[in-house]
Amino acid sequence: GPGLHLGWPGDEEQASPPVKEHRELVDRLLLLRGGSPLDTCDIRLGEFQDDDVPGVNFWVWHAISCKVRQFTLSIHWHSYLKLDDLPLVSQHLSRLELCGVWVDNSFLDFSSCPALEYLELLQCTLLMVKNISSDSLKHLSITESRFPQFMFTDVLQTPRRTCIYAPNLVSLRLDGLENLTPMLDSTGSVVEAFV
Repeated sequence: GPGLHLGWPGDEEQASPPVKEHRELVDRLLLLRGGSPLDTCDIRLGEFQDDDVPGVNFWVWHAISCKVRQFTLSIHWHSYLKLDDLPLVSQHLSRLELCGVWVDNSFLDFSSCPALEYLELLQCTLLMVKNISSDSLKHLSITESRFPQFMFTDVLQTPRRTCIYAPNLVSLRLDGLENLTPMLDSTGSVVEAFV
């Protein structure tokens, strides 16, 4: 199916062009395409400034609205690009890969993404994330990412860590995490785990 690939393949940081250089082009491409369905969307960029953040968020939500099945957003820069804290709603999204972004709690509630099976978070900031939850998720990889430094208190005032709720998980990779490692709640029949 139709795909949108932007930025440089591979992960060499020096090869990732600044967001600014591509903002106009991407905006135009998306507007020209309208709402026609996207199979894959792969955006890999480098340096960004504060005024680039709303534009990148627009790309994310636009791709989701275009029924994208596989979405990658990879930002190679020394700070994290913050995604809006809204839950993703998609009947079509099956694979989500994020690198170098800051995500909060609502964004990682995948109860409205029934097709999501693969989630990869690399070098992400998850400092405010209380839960990562998905009924459909089968493969989860979180590497070189930052979790909360302190316990949360839940509704019963019980202190707890970030909780991963994924009853259908088959493979799990947690590697190189900072601060409090998340706890697993009903992760079903994990066949392969690297922690």
